[in-house]
This record gives sequence, structure tokens and C-alpha cells, in this order.
Amino acid sequence: MNQYELYRNIIDGCDEALRDVFLRRMEMSLKVAERKLESGGAIYDPEREAAIVAHISDGLPPELALKAQSLWRSLLRMSRGRQYHFFVTHHKSLKLSYEPDIRHEAPDGPVLCSESDAPLISSTLGLEAQPCSSVAKVLEGLENGTAPWAALALEDFYDSDWLYSMIYQRLIYVNSVTRAMGGKHIFLLSRQLYDLPENDMITIAFAMPSHVSGILAQSLEVFADLKINLEYLRFKTQNINDDNKNQRSVIFADLNGQLLSVPVRAALMQLESEALSCRVIGYRRRLEEV
Repeated sequence: MNQYELYRNIIDGCDEALRDVFLRRMEMSLKVAERKLESGGAIYDPEREAAIVAHISDGLPPELALKAQSLWRSLLRMSRGRQYHFFVTHHKSLKLSYEPDIRHEAPDGPVLCSESDAPLISSTLGLEAQPCSSVAKVLEGLENGTAPWAALALEDFYDSDWLYSMIYQRLIYVNSVTRAMGGKHIFLLSRQLYDLPENDMITIAFAMPSHVSGILAQSLEVFADLKINLEYLRFKTQNINDDNKNQRSVIFADLNGQLLSVPVRAALMQLESEALSCRVIGYRRRLEEV
């Protein structure tokens, strides 16, 4: 056996040992989830996890310390992910923040919109248009219950960033996106989420602290762990009004999936529990023309 083969054999042995320990760790994470479900304990304990990561990397060379921290954060995230999945599967009365707003039938009624877009929106959606003087008035009227619907016409689908930024802290949801004659895209909004059979696209907004290294990648891995595909991603940085003058990244993501499926509920429960903020802001049918 030459030296190269010896090294390869040692690495193979390490891989086998890591595999066995990994399986044991994942098994124990479910045992812990069972106890937490019985006791009502929280899945995420950031102080304990920070202590674990610090202990694992203590005394390692700087380069290896960073890699060890990344590896253990991934392991901890996957362990928590199994626990969230266990919770949404076995906690029958569990309701996530958006679930009380879900309806299974859409109401009739007029649609609030800007005066200039009223003819286009009415003809495209087949709804009675109720014109408003500004976009702000459209959204205020929707929130106040003036009408069950509101609609905005955007020149391009990817102009939606500003719209999402306006609604992600308000109880307003995107229910559909329709391409109108002439190329504009009509975003239909309401105060409820409609669980319709054709819906397969979920839009979420969540915020993470910008100063934590690797946190965005870890957050996105939550979806990869559950085989949830990301269709589109964009983010913006905001200042946080605290003593440390920190910043946060607000991420808008379009996910492919069913809102009440176990994988989606598990992923959203994890983000609701661990992100600075997280909410669903839309549930709609995929727009094929985009």
C-alpha cells in the first residue's frame, strides 16, 4: 500500500465514523423532540447552540475554527429541522401565524385600484373597479375593509420588490398575479390567504441580522433540507433601531409548494421561530409567462 492509499483509507474510516455518529445524533434529536412536545419546550435555544459552537471550535486554528463552526451550525440546523418536522406532524392543534387567515373560498366584491389603472384592472380581472387617488389609499382602503380586494398594475413582474416592501409588515397578502393585455402585471391583494387547488407558489418575507456570518446561507438551507425549491430570491438591508446600530437583511423568496403541506409548514415554523421576523405575504398560482 502506498502513502496515498493509506491516506485514503484513513479518510474512508473517518467518513464511516462520522456517518455512524451523524445517524446517532439525528436519532437523538427526535427523542428530544418527543420530550419537548410533551413538555411544551421550545425547539430553538440560541444560547445553548452558541455555547456548543464555541466549545467545538475552541483551540482550533482560525481557518479550521471557522469550518468547524459552519459544520456544527449545519448539524444543529438539521437537528432542529427534524424536530420542527416532528412537531408539525404530531402536534395536531399547532397553528402557524398565517394559518388563521387562510380561507378556502374567495369572496365576491369590488377591487380597489388607482384611477389610472381602473379600466385595465376591471377588464383583466372581471371585477368591479373602485378607484382611489393613490397607491397608499388603495392599501389603506383594503386594510380598513372598504372592499375585499385591491389590485396594483406593475410594468414588470420583477418590479414587485417595492410592493413586497410595502406589505410585508402589514396584514395584506398577494392572491394572484395576472398578465394583462399590453404586458402589465396585475397583483391582486386581500386580507386573507386563499387555499385554492391551483395555487403552487408561496411568497415569504423574513429578516435576519446582517452582521452574523453565514446566516443567510443557513436560512436558505432550511428549504433545501426539505426539498423545497426556490423560484426567486431578493433581499434588502435595513437599519435596526438598537443600541448597537446593527443592520438586518430582509429576504423575499418565492417557494414552490403547498401552503399546508408538512414540509412547507415545518420550514416556515423553523423560520418563524428563529428569524428576526417571518411571514407569508402571498399564495398564488405560478405565472407561466414570467
